[in-house]
Amino acid sequence: MTDQQTVGWVGPSGQMAEDPSAFQRTLDEYGRILVQSGAMRVAADLRGRFRLRNGAYSWVYLDHGDLLCQPETNSVLTKVLVSYIRAKFDPQHTVLANVDSKSSPQLTGAIASIGSYRQVVVLPEVTYRRERGMRLRLRLPAQLTERDSIVIVDDVLTPSDTTGLQVAKLVRRHVAERVGGKPRSVEVHLVVGVARDPSIACPPLRRNGIRVHWLKTLDEIISGAWPDLAVSQRERLRLEFPAAPTAGSELIR
Repeated sequence: MTDQQTVGWVGPSGQMAEDPSAFQRTLDEYGRILVQSGAMRVAADLRGRFRLRNGAYSWVYLDHGDLLCQPETNSVLTKVLVSYIRAKFDPQHTVLANVDSKSSPQLTGAIASIGSYRQVVVLPEVTYRRERGMRLRLRLPAQLTERDSIVIVDDVLTPSDTTGLQVAKLVRRHVAERVGGKPRSVEVHLVVGVARDPSIACPPLRRNGIRVHWLKTLDEIISGAWPDLAVSQRERLRLEFPAAPTAGSELIR
């Protein structure tokens, strides 16, 4: 099992799923809007560093929530993920699922609507605690089979963040109860917009039988933003990302 980035635009049937150049343009636009919209933020000082999902602090933070607020950026984010999922997975046997985050539920719902996908709806923990009526943490589509693959959608993957893993375990258990079989037999993929240190972030998921797909790495986003960063921002990023490529494929030194 290998984790993979956006390469090889051949769909499940073996036919080219879409024009590779068209997808690349959308992918490039996604990278640009992350920077131009201000969704990529660099802390101004030590006290302003951002706390990540895994509890660590970083000089840089990617907030996809900013992209969801404007139609011109929301459409790019949604389109690039829809294109990737259509290219990589059989639409007849793909079931989407969200994680417990501020962006994933809305983003997953948009992809499911545009792509006509079935969806597992996972309530965020805070919402579930206040839920009335049926008190369901998770809702399954009416039709599920053992051939279906669960595709979890999130914005960013961070090392030691267990959000995707916990949702995968929850969904696997409920799907296995519905279709029969063991939870580990349910095929699960995680698709994210940006992977932060994928060589560190992916192995724990892979050990649990979850294949990870990403559109961009954080190093690539930093590389694209490098020419427009202030000198002080570059200095702070050098402290945290000594091997990240800069514009022109050079290394930060």
